Amino acid sequence: MSLPGEKIYIATMEPFGAEAEERIARHRALRAGKGFSTVERPRNLINLTPEADWNVLIEDLPNLAANELFSPEGGGADAVLSGVDRICKIVSSVTIVTGDIFSDGAEYDVGTREYMEMLADLHMRIAAKADNVVEVVCGIPCAVKGELPVNIVNYETAAPEVANCAEVNVKEMIAQDRLHVYVTGSMASGKREYVLNTLGIPETEAAFEVQELLREKIDPEVQELLREKPNMDVAALAEKLSGYQAITQTEVGAGVIPLSASDREWRERTGRLACLLASRADIVVRMVCGVPIIVRDLSRI
Repeated sequence: MSLPGEKIYIATMEPFGAEAEERIARHRALRAGKGFSTVERPRNLINLTPEADWNVLIEDLPNLAANELFSPEGGGADAVLSGVDRICKIVSSVTIVTGDIFSDGAEYDVGTREYMEMLADLHMRIAAKADNVVEVVCGIPCAVKGELPVNIVNYETAAPEVANCAEVNVKEMIAQDRLHVYVTGSMASGKREYVLNTLGIPETEAAFEVQELLREKIDPEVQELLREKPNMDVAALAEKLSGYQAITQTEVGAGVIPLSASDREWRERTGRLACLLASRADIVVRMVCGVPIIVRDLSRI
């Protein structure tokens, strides 16, 4: 279902360098043919003149916050909030894209910590006013607050049964059929133990920590998949890995964007691999402190 009115994409990225230009080009390609009009606005949302029938997509909050904090012309968190508040009061609907940069446990310099604290505060203040808060896990939308806004965002690629994340017991289903399980979560969150001990899947039927394959650090258990490893194709890798009954992959995209271009590329490709693997899985599990949270279960359809 689409909303009446004009769809406006507010782009917040500053086009610094070839890498940023490539990312902007990819974003433009992704929204091509979807009816969006693009407004370039890396800061100063308050000066935008929106129309009442606009349906606004702001991408993204981390970029906007960084621009307002670090640019000489920036106005800090107040500029972000005042701009967002003004748009929300005028237009038909607003969707704001953001990211989790707080879960890698790394130590950062004073300026980066200030930025992280500012973004975290913006998250809480904006989410408190929002009708819906949605977390996307490996391409799967999960409602954190309210309902999935299917009338605002087209979730044609999402499974129809996706709803609030809920813990369920899948061991019996695993025993009854060779279901394909994808397990994600932070480092040392209990992914391997869950596959081996809780689900009872033997190591020969599982591929562990597959994100390292994209760095060509080949795990002995999966090296046979990668005889042509140079310049590894993510889609081809996902197709080969889908033959395993269980796959684990550590979430590596929740920290501050790395300074190293190779690390940025690896993290980007790892995220794309996660979405592909999750889309092929019957059951998608997110481990949180050793607790399995079922994000999607296609076995019940």
